[in-house]
Amino acid sequence: MMCKHFAALLLLAAASLSCKKQKVYDNPPAVLQVVNALEDGVSLYANASGIHPIPYSHALFIANKQFARMNFTGNIQPLALYGTKDTLPENKPVWARDLQLEESKLYSLFLFGEKSKPGHLLIQNNFPPFISGDSVTHVRFANMSNGQPVSINLKGNPAGSLLNNLAYKEVSAFTALNVDKSVSQYEFEFRDAATGALLGTFLAPFVNDYSLGSNVYLNMSWMLMLAGKPGGTGVNQLSIIKVDNR
Repeated sequence: MMCKHFAALLLLAAASLSCKKQKVYDNPPAVLQVVNALEDGVSLYANASGIHPIPYSHALFIANKQFARMNFTGNIQPLALYGTKDTLPENKPVWARDLQLEESKLYSLFLFGEKSKPGHLLIQNNFPPFISGDSVTHVRFANMSNGQPVSINLKGNPAGSLLNNLAYKEVSAFTALNVDKSVSQYEFEFRDAATGALLGTFLAPFVNDYSLGSNVYLNMSWMLMLAGKPGGTGVNQLSIIKVDNR
């Protein structure tokens, strides 16, 4: 009888633990999207533990000119970002802060500039609402290249016709673009806002492609970010990166 009673208690304990594992959050977490626009090809590991070092081989990896998302709960959350080659106990983070993020809110954190003195921009995202029946996509623009203000237009349209002046460290509001079956692609041109010189282009193809069952742009919110150094080469050349927001 004792054995049977003990076995029953073990089963109850296992069921209790199983239920707890399924309950990940009491409230919707804050979602932080970290965008790595640092110069010199620096990639990052994220450390939200509040201690250093940790097993960085298992930490969230954020490649250069890429992005990654993290979930946080609680009012104050430590976050340290270490260069992938600088994770020894004596190494300092590239960037570290105690973040105050509201649960259920969506944020973007941009890291840019040189590793030795990085700049950052933290914004709360307010994405356009989903409206059934609207064949639109929402795109915004970010300038994380320490050079000149930029303008953006669609190819074939006047310079600045989408956005005439976007300063360094600035993120624009969202612009709605049509993505019904009449549109095959969009090509965006980033230009020097003062001279009109072309800095780079980004092609968004297959806008009206339904071969996978749905339009990949329909009711999506996304961003095009200019990063790199004016006149830079290699890892520092000017580039336009697509960042998916939703």
